Amino acid sequence: MSLEEIIHATQKFHNDNCIGGGGFGRVYKGDLQDGDGFKTIAAKRLDTRFGQGEQQFLRELQILLDYKHDNVISLLGYCNENDEKVIIYEYASRGSLDRYLNDASLTWVKRLNICIDVARALDFLHGGVGKQAKVIHRDIKSANILLNHDWKAKLADFGLSLISPLIQETSYVIDHAWGTPGYLDPLYKKTGFLTIESDIYSFGVVLFEILCGRSTFAIQKHEGHYLPEFIKNIFIAGKHDEVVFKKIRKQIVTKSLTTFQEISYQCLHNEREKRPTAKEILRELQKALEFQVQSMDKDEEGCRGPDYATPIETVGDIQHLSNKYSETGKQVQDPELYKHIEQDPVSPTNHKATIIHPGSKQRVLDHLKQEVTLGENQVKLLKEELKKVEMANKSRLALIRALEEEEEEEEEEEEEEEEEEDDDNNDQVWYDAGDDYLLA
Repeated sequence: MSLEEIIHATQKFHNDNCIGGGGFGRVYKGDLQDGDGFKTIAAKRLDTRFGQGEQQFLRELQILLDYKHDNVISLLGYCNENDEKVIIYEYASRGSLDRYLNDASLTWVKRLNICIDVARALDFLHGGVGKQAKVIHRDIKSANILLNHDWKAKLADFGLSLISPLIQETSYVIDHAWGTPGYLDPLYKKTGFLTIESDIYSFGVVLFEILCGRSTFAIQKHEGHYLPEFIKNIFIAGKHDEVVFKKIRKQIVTKSLTTFQEISYQCLHNEREKRPTAKEILRELQKALEFQVQSMDKDEEGCRGPDYATPIETVGDIQHLSNKYSETGKQVQDPELYKHIEQDPVSPTNHKATIIHPGSKQRVLDHLKQEVTLGENQVKLLKEELKKVEMANKSRLALIRALEEEEEEEEEEEEEEEEEEDDDNNDQVWYDAGDDYLLA
């Protein structure tokens, strides 16, 4: 792809089109000519002043060219011209995951699906492709997970990634540990040994960010340490529920939450060998989603069951309730009455007709009056029942309103505190172009 095309698409890399940035460059939104129309793209322009820029550029191109997956950001093109190095990606319209951590509109089901997407990407990269080598991402974090319009997650930013040959053993030794504080595997930082389990640790941090609704940076600012240590202290104290984002807590069923927490906590294990594989994480996350969906389906089926008061609106509803008090709809049969009913052997129409003896007319009339009285009594009982239901519904609604108002006040206070904590970390950047750190 020519530099001229990219410059035209991004309006000369105009600041208004900048949607992200970091230590190794900036990312720009652009509209690239595509036949008779335009295609929206994301252009990562590397800052060549950094010594690692060239190496990162070539490494990321190699991985994106060789490792294509539905949950890995797609490479559309690149440019290496006039000392300009630009990588063109598909455009993820919703930006990066870190922008939505404390967004209540991101439901538990959506969060689970995002986690499953990332687990699929890691399973693909860690498993290798055919005879190709495994890929260690080395910078898994919520800012490097991009979201499409349909909330499908795409793993991005492979500038720090390493390719481990198939003949290589489990460890990859390097001199310095690259990564982002708060996500970096402490064993990797301490020893310089990089393995796929280091990615698993970082993914565990992301999983808990999604559950907590807070970034590891926000927790570090408030608690004095990053999310992994915060989570371990909470779990040791047995206060598992306290880590759940309050705005989605009521959505989550117990089995789904327990399954999610257990596999996420295993990712943070101090021993590499005891951390789960990406495939194992994927399986458990799918279970958590299944538990959640099954519970939601049951709730929908039972929402009009006997435990719920159903408003009475139609004549059919009245008839249904009336069965509680009488045998309405059944013919009243009196043996004495039917003794006086006989068939006339002679009929002008040559058909048998039913007649009633004159002495029984009064009894028939009495029975009809009794049925009318019974019907009137039923109506009274139904009206009383209806009043009770209406009063019960009014009481429930009043209680619901009071509880909702109280909860809204608490959430507003908590949200204000969380927004203050996140102001320094959540700057509406959509793409992370590599704001990473070299840790000695």
